[in-house]
Amino acid sequence: MAKTERKSKIAGDMIKRLRKNEGLTLNELADIVGTSKSTLSRVERGESNISVEVLFKCSKFFNVPIDSLVKIKEMRISKWELKD
Repeated sequence: MAKTERKSKIAGDMIKRLRKNEGLTLNELADIVGTSKSTLSRVERGESNISVEVLFKCSKFFNVPIDSLVKIKEMRISKWELKD
């Protein structure tokens, strides 16, 4: 799995977990954060990157820091992954 895919999957997994914990459907959260159900679904499955705007809105709605959604503190980036 590539670095970008891994980051997308981490954010998607966290958003899905928070959404389900709140008892929200994809449609409900999509309406709240101003995106489509299909976009949010792709984000949750790690098939699409989340926009900064939607990430911010999710962070605000769930009342969690943005870095907890993407688990920045837990990521380990090797020097090989930084080469493009």
